[in-house]
Amino acid sequence: KVFQKWNNAEEGRIRIDLSAHAEYTTNEAMLRGLAEAAKELSLRMQVHLSETAQEHENCLEETHRTPAQYMADCGIFDVPTIAAHCVWCDHNDIRLLARKGVTVATCPVSNMKLASGIADLPYMLKQGVKVAVGTDGVSSNNSLNFFEEDFPRVAGRYDNASGFNQLKKTFSIWQRAQVRLPREEPTPGSFRKA
Repeated sequence: KVFQKWNNAEEGRIRIDLSAHAEYTTNEAMLRGLAEAAKELSLRMQVHLSETAQEHENCLEETHRTPAQYMADCGIFDVPTIAAHCVWCDHNDIRLLARKGVTVATCPVSNMKLASGIADLPYMLKQGVKVAVGTDGVSSNNSLNFFEEDFPRVAGRYDNASGFNQLKKTFSIWQRAQVRLPREEPTPGSFRKA
């Protein structure tokens, strides 16, 4: 009933997504079931992906796949998906995300607070991955204020010219407050008032 009442309500401003928190808080049957439900109901998915080195390494050890490969094999990326963090995604993972049209929601303040690392945004952009800015949740970010996400500080972490040039593109995403939802056209520059 919630889905029927609220999905695409208020002229499409309210949408229902499905979410599998992460590979380590679910199992394969649950992920496959969620992927199938998302396909059947034409819903998007949201997941946390390769946020920490330990998460990434544990998945490799347990499944012999990276979290990105595991989620893809379970069908999660067969529907429009937003993957938060992606700090420990390797180049193969990033190319997979690009092929599948996954949007990466980078969460720089959360990742710095938890010392998780910094997503390879220059390589993601170079491969055509859609990048958005996220805040993560209250347990890993002192503020859920989108405008406090600290791209200038993140920019200082890149010490080579090509990385910094790619990061300037990412910074422009933040600067314009551009929203990129999976499989939708970007809506640059402004927020609609309700």
